[in-house]
Amino acid sequence: MQEKMTDDESLRFELENLEKLHVDLEKQMIKFDEIIPYERQTTAKIFSPRLLNMMLACGPQIESVTKLIAKRCKIDLNDVIDDSGNTMPRSTPKLIHEINSKTVLSGFEIVTKLHNLQFTPFTLHLEWWNKYNDLKHGLSTKQFEINYAVVMDALAGLSGLHCLAKKVVSVSNEKVEEVLEPKNWLRPEHFVSRDNLDRSIRPTVWESLLFRIDRICFL
Repeated sequence: MQEKMTDDESLRFELENLEKLHVDLEKQMIKFDEIIPYERQTTAKIFSPRLLNMMLACGPQIESVTKLIAKRCKIDLNDVIDDSGNTMPRSTPKLIHEINSKTVLSGFEIVTKLHNLQFTPFTLHLEWWNKYNDLKHGLSTKQFEINYAVVMDALAGLSGLHCLAKKVVSVSNEKVEEVLEPKNWLRPEHFVSRDNLDRSIRPTVWESLLFRIDRICFL
């Protein structure tokens, strides 16, 4: 009989599955970029069913990774809505803001590997999430608001969440809260080898197929 996984093992297994979906989604964007180069995106408002499908696939993945991080960080997934103690699920933006309450996500420098462009998806209003939500509930009327930049913002957000998720599932329970502290995420050049304080080291930054994140958590 197969032994039941612990909660931590279950989260790591879930993240591995989500990472596979993430890789496939980024491969779709890389292929799209080959068909319609970024240079054309900057000079023309190009709309494509492929962009719509990528956006619709990105939303649930963002929701799942966000919930995974929240579970690991002991962040409540529900809000109490009345004096009787009834609850309702917290929205994905609320959970993201709670995870980012100390600006750990906002501090990530998320840069595209293809074009060396920096994206800042973790803004106050999470505009890309609102675009996704509008699209989900009004496909026929909102589809023309989804362009390359909006989808890339969403994918950058997904990459940032995966970077954080990878770290929170790899540390001990005692260090999880420390992962959410921006002071523990620094640029690689800020680190000095403990074995040789005269020689700077450059640890490997987190990378996906599309993005790199020039912040490393030294925990």
